[in-house]
Amino acid sequence: MLEQQASQMAEQRVHYDNMMMQMLTIQMAEQRRHFKEQQASQMAEQRIHYDNMMMQMLS
Repeated sequence: MLEQQASQMAEQRVHYDNMMMQMLTIQMAEQRRHFKEQQASQMAEQRIHYDNMMMQMLS
């Protein structure tokens, strides 16, 4: 009986660990995507700033 319980608990533990890993993987992917979007918008802003400076120097 105890052995059966122990193996059931072990299986549940493995299942739980797998679920947690999946959730973490999804979260990390989301964060990476968000970070990339942030980087892209920052680069766009810097580009605009740079273009403005160049225009001022030329005018």
